[in-house]
Amino acid sequence: MNATVQNTSNPLDYSLGETSKRIIVHQQDDLLIIHDHLFQDVTPTRFYHDQADTFLFIIKGEAYLQQYAPNNVQTIVEEITLKTHQGIWLNADTINSVTLLTPRVECCLIRLSNSMNSQPTQPFTKISSGTVESQLGRNQIRIWPLWETEIGRISLELYPAKYKETLYYHKTTTQYFLPLGGSTLLLSKSKTPTACPSIGKVIPPKEAVAILNPGNQNSIVLSVMTKHYNQGRVHLLTRS
Repeated sequence: MNATVQNTSNPLDYSLGETSKRIIVHQQDDLLIIHDHLFQDVTPTRFYHDQADTFLFIIKGEAYLQQYAPNNVQTIVEEITLKTHQGIWLNADTINSVTLLTPRVECCLIRLSNSMNSQPTQPFTKISSGTVESQLGRNQIRIWPLWETEIGRISLELYPAKYKETLYYHKTTTQYFLPLGGSTLLLSKSKTPTACPSIGKVIPPKEAVAILNPGNQNSIVLSVMTKHYNQGRVHLLTRS
């Protein structure tokens, strides 16, 4: 991806050619979030090549992904079609070509560590709610863990209609929520609920948050959490 090393508190965006653009949503050592908004007539194909394992998630549209052999862009070793809300791991140092199959494709690139991997660590397989078993999470939300290890978790979360929860925070975990469908509001301490931005929202450690779905239909969210996500969660007591 060749993103410059920087810490960003506010999103940064730049052009990839006319209407196509890249948005650096968040960049820290433990979490990198980038959105690419690509238009077929401007950017029919885009290459991805990074020094660390990166998760590519299709927000909208459909794309054809080809992975080339190391040091040989003439030899394709893997190829796959990705549809909306499907993702795949791009292993460190591989060269990957994404060809747009729809007029517009929006994708989210996620990196949970700056560490370099000299050997492939993830199989070249699409991941979605249709390929993993769901789990029952807090307050009966439905969770599809697309990937989870000790350094973090990437998942799809389905919030039922009229869902609400109490404020909580994580002691050391950074969270990222990206709305994919339905109504998703974020509640913070001493503030009124606000809609989750279309580019998503990063919640740093120790910042209180709660997710609300006031709508009459389910809402779905892409959720990313860094290490220690399964511990250090603190609920805030509210006064009656």
